[in-house]
Amino acid sequence: MGLLGLVARRAAQAGVLAGVSLPMAAYGVDAAGIEVFPESAGRAAAGSTSGLVRGVRLWWNFTPVVVDYRWLELKHRMASKSEEEKDLEWEALHERRAQDVARRLEEMRGFYVKFAQILAGRPDTVPRQYTDRLRALEDAVPARPLRDVLESVRSSMGLDDVGELFSEFDAEPLGSASIGQVHRAVLRGPRGGREVAVKVMDPDAEALFRADIANARLFCAVFAPEQLIVFDEVERQFLTEFDYRAEARNLDVARANMKPFAGLVRVPAPDHVHTTRGVLVMEYLAGKKLYDVVKEYGQVHARRQGKTWEELEAEAMRRFREEGPPPPYVGPAAWKVELYRRALKAYDGARNAVIAGINAATWPVRRPLGLPGMQRRHTDVPPNSAFIMDTLMKVMGHQVLVNGAFNADPHAGNFLMLDDGRIGLIDYGQFKRIDRAQRLRICHILGMLERGDKNGLMQLARKGGYRSKYFDPDVIWTMTRFGLDQDGPQVTGGKNIQQFQDEQFSKDPWSKTDASIIMPVRVSLMLRGVGLQLGHPVSTLDHWASIARQTLRDEGNPGVDTLLDNFTCD
Repeated sequence: MGLLGLVARRAAQAGVLAGVSLPMAAYGVDAAGIEVFPESAGRAAAGSTSGLVRGVRLWWNFTPVVVDYRWLELKHRMASKSEEEKDLEWEALHERRAQDVARRLEEMRGFYVKFAQILAGRPDTVPRQYTDRLRALEDAVPARPLRDVLESVRSSMGLDDVGELFSEFDAEPLGSASIGQVHRAVLRGPRGGREVAVKVMDPDAEALFRADIANARLFCAVFAPEQLIVFDEVERQFLTEFDYRAEARNLDVARANMKPFAGLVRVPAPDHVHTTRGVLVMEYLAGKKLYDVVKEYGQVHARRQGKTWEELEAEAMRRFREEGPPPPYVGPAAWKVELYRRALKAYDGARNAVIAGINAATWPVRRPLGLPGMQRRHTDVPPNSAFIMDTLMKVMGHQVLVNGAFNADPHAGNFLMLDDGRIGLIDYGQFKRIDRAQRLRICHILGMLERGDKNGLMQLARKGGYRSKYFDPDVIWTMTRFGLDQDGPQVTGGKNIQQFQDEQFSKDPWSKTDASIIMPVRVSLMLRGVGLQLGHPVSTLDHWASIARQTLRDEGNPGVDTLLDNFTCD
């Protein structure tokens, strides 16, 4: 939101942004008999650093980056150069700065990683050079050394030794994030125990976050003042993550709320007996990270075209730059894609059965001659991106509009493609709750967008706490569509997102908004970012409008005025 948002904004103003287990003997067994697997090299840990020092580091490391972008922007205003020449200079600056910025954010961890994760999912806003490097931060922040992690587990759980509770504890984390990391482990038990995921908080995470938010707020006040409108709500939401006992309760709520979708998604069950403030023990879900699944197939698709995955991504970025964000997907429905996927698998199975028969029949002849048999066929089956996005939009819309309790951090690193075909919904540290009036108000907003009720939306925004200089109904309408519908050319006019936001802000600068809508809008934006990563752009309104209509009917169709009588803007 701070530095990278500024980089995106400054580059956008110039029109150059790209749019879119080893055995015990292999390692050794400690005195308690806990099996530990080798730790990968190259891991770094963020030390305990005072807020003042981290503030100095923020300004020292990133102010030169801002200056570089502003200076190049100024040069382009003063010098007469072709658009191609300008593009080349911007690309060179992105290449020169992106790796260092990403490395600094990794080192600083905490709050800065949170925003890096969001921006990594917005290839339509942030240059490719940045997104390529920031995607590693979605769930692969440099991990703490295993010895430190085990000490955190031991002290938090009141153990003399971690081996008292776990028979295995993987050294390589399943994922590492801004405030902690997750390891696969096995609880000791009479029948061999059970496999669990153990989430371990960095001991200094909360103190660093509080200091970082204060520092980032000041940085944005100087360089990106339009972003200050969301800081209070973001701070409030982020600070809910620092008690894993609360996250365990969040998992219980989410599991209960997702029962209607049990055939589509799965939320891990928490182990309340072994969970503490700094350690969360929960059910282990076997599967692959969503982005890894997409990338694996993308690499196959690229090879078929004689290209690399990086080249294919670069082409997509160029299309974003030239054409703006794409419109929502209008291709085959999820069930048709799934039929195609099953047909490919069935064809492979039938052909391989024939091949096996031929190989068996010709074996007596081939064996003396040393001739090989026919090779089995393997078709690379594409992921069903339509199913993935339909499911994510459906369940997240249900969480927001029906439950009023939702995961406020739905980036690609928080979804797993499970071995049983379902989608794993993980990481409920940022769990936002909104009351009945707030969620039904969002339902009414979606209804107004669907009906084209611009005047009603303006009045609702005014009564709900939105403040701007002119109360321009066109700006309110357009920004609401951007937040809760889509960011395709129908909304942005073909501009990339940051150019579009700058234009709207210049027309009618906003200073305050209803805090309760910030996180639902964030969910909408992040899910659309996941769709872009999948090559399956979506409209939030297309997926959520029907849920909103049904929710209002189920709640007795309360009018907007009735809701606002009991509504308070946080």
